[in-house]
Amino acid sequence: MSAIATVVRGGFQGWLSATVFAVMLLLHMPEQATADLIVVEFVAKVDYVLDEDNLLGGAVDADDLISGRYTYDSECADVTVAADFGEYRYDTPPYGMTVHVGTLVFTTDLTNLAYFQVSVLDNRNGMDVYGVNSLQQDPLTSPGVRWMCIQLEDHGATAVDSVALPLTAPDLAAWPDMRRLHIEGNDGQALSPPDQFFISSTLVEMTLVPEPATIGVVAVAMAGLILRRRKS
Repeated sequence: MSAIATVVRGGFQGWLSATVFAVMLLLHMPEQATADLIVVEFVAKVDYVLDEDNLLGGAVDADDLISGRYTYDSECADVTVAADFGEYRYDTPPYGMTVHVGTLVFTTDLTNLAYFQVSVLDNRNGMDVYGVNSLQQDPLTSPGVRWMCIQLEDHGATAVDSVALPLTAPDLAAWPDMRRLHIEGNDGQALSPPDQFFISSTLVEMTLVPEPATIGVVAVAMAGLILRRRKS
């Protein structure tokens, strides 16, 4: 083997080792995104369904699993001035929430006089609260959902230490007193009262969706590992 080939091979192996080391660091770091776009996926288990008018057509039952995700901007300005209460509102895409309930799908419709909101309460009245609210949804399949809400509570007030928007998904273990996903809607008719339904569920999983840059680093490292195995 020539001296040049030896240097090139050594340089490649050094790059590969550095890449693998970087990936190992990423894999062992807490899941946390950088500023700006934050996407959180969640899974919830249905506790009960109230649908006396059969708007859901039997599509949702107790113990069914609900999946979804929501997106917010971590650099959004707080609309409050309170030290123990932060409120962050979004009225343009891509922010909002999408939920899959049985065969039904609902998503925030920010073109329809709606709003999407994330709120953080830090030791307010002796508790911490994390809330995600989506008002006025676009029913991808009927019936129409008017309100979707995630609410987490910690009555020991230790879950958060500020009202800043988090850069990671909530750790459900830190929110022992409430882990609720609530969905309600109606038939859209101007009746008094309209036909309505309610779905109450308990969140069982919340995870941060990795950023594209992080995925790219992992992909490059995996490709390097494969190439190294082929050469060995």
